[in-house]
Amino acid sequence: MSNFFKVQTLALSARNKAKGKPIGNNLRAVVLGNGDVAIRLHATNIVVYHNPNNGGGFTLNSGGWHTVTTKKRMNQYMPDNMGIFQRNFAWFLRIDGKTVSYRDGMRFDHSGMVAMLPLGEAA
Repeated sequence: MSNFFKVQTLALSARNKAKGKPIGNNLRAVVLGNGDVAIRLHATNIVVYHNPNNGGGFTLNSGGWHTVTTKKRMNQYMPDNMGIFQRNFAWFLRIDGKTVSYRDGMRFDHSGMVAMLPLGEAA
């Protein structure tokens, strides 16, 4: 089962669909208005899984909160071949052993390949 459907199943099991399903401390699985689903930490959708009908894949967003907790939760819900780490106060993303600078809004296909960079970013 893909992460999209796992998170969707969790979110749809919530008693209050508008608030989403609590899945951890200040962490919820929510269904978004366009059919995508997200892992929400406090008020930030840190991992958004895009509905397969919307192209699939997922987008990462720290909301500017480069904290240990945000990084840990994002890593928890990303594919196994990916991970965020910090060096000298900067965040990096390791994908299949390759390292790239982390940027909020990076979109990936279902396999973890970069599908889209935020506007203004060069590959």
